[in-house]
Amino acid sequence: MASIVPSTSFRAIRDEFRPTLRLALPLVFAEIGWMSMGVVDTIMVGRLPNSAVAIGATGLGQSLYNSVAIFGAGLLLGMDTFVAQAHGRDDIRDARHSLVNGAFLAFVLTPILMLLVSFWPILIGRFGVSSELVEPMQPFLSALNWGTLPLLCYFALRRYLQAVHVVHPIMFALISANIVNIVGDWALIYGHLGFHAMGITGSGWSTSIARIYMALVMLATLVYVESKRRLDPWMDQIRIDLGRVGASCARNAGSNSDSARDRRLFRRYRALREARTGPALGT
Repeated sequence: MASIVPSTSFRAIRDEFRPTLRLALPLVFAEIGWMSMGVVDTIMVGRLPNSAVAIGATGLGQSLYNSVAIFGAGLLLGMDTFVAQAHGRDDIRDARHSLVNGAFLAFVLTPILMLLVSFWPILIGRFGVSSELVEPMQPFLSALNWGTLPLLCYFALRRYLQAVHVVHPIMFALISANIVNIVGDWALIYGHLGFHAMGITGSGWSTSIARIYMALVMLATLVYVESKRRLDPWMDQIRIDLGRVGASCARNAGSNSDSARDRRLFRRYRALREARTGPALGT
């Protein structure tokens, strides 16, 4: 009996490993594509005449923008649980319900986040940041700010698609968005394809265009995936549910508190165990 248990456990792990890898690898490449967009912008503005100021202003603007935008993205993470649970019990109508309310949350958050981002140039000026960086950063940040709505819509659509195991289009969207961003940087920063040279501001507009592209790819994927389902039309299921919106936000906040609670329980368990048996090796 003892020899059967390890064999069974190994077989279960092996059976789960491949589907987990198929689900995870495209998302890994998607995250690499996400991080590389900032690297592309830095490389492209680095060829401007005053490259040190251009790189500094771009990096500062991206950091300030992301510090606000990540808040909205974090609130949308709560969709993962609701959509995945609905998908697991074959309740696609409820999964759609979560998507509709996630999109509603994205639209509500957009003006709030854009307003907060618009205050950054004033605030960092008061913190003593050199005007040599703040002045070129301000139009760059403004251009970047216009990509907030497509960015949040992308996050909402991505949450839904990856929860129903549609991950390859997410990888494609991020990787191809880098190509869009490279072409946009080349055209808008340096003045090609009939555009006038905009410097680092062109990089901000290029990133916003790339985010619009990402949202459109996710939307096209959603339309294709849902067209294969034999369910009632979407219009019958579009209903704003503030309770679901609040639960989604609270779910994400609750996951952090749950993690902290689990760590506290583990520390108490380890302290109790060591009180009985002595400290474990390596602690």
